[in-house]
Amino acid sequence: MDKYEYHTYLYNPNGLFGGKVDADQFNNAINQYGSQGWELVNCVASNQSYGATTHLICVFKRRVLPDVT
Repeated sequence: MDKYEYHTYLYNPNGLFGGKVDADQFNNAINQYGSQGWELVNCVASNQSYGATTHLICVFKRRVLPDVT
């Protein structure tokens, strides 16, 4: 049976009280995880008030390779 490990990445949009997501910066960050074998499973916005995004919470997973020692 496959086993997985998980990683949570918290992305902070620009602005004092949340703000706009810099798409290039966000793509660079998640692509770094992808190049390390992490697969993006889910991404949700954490809202403050009046629709302001305080964080994007991204959950990644990757398969744990069997120990061959």
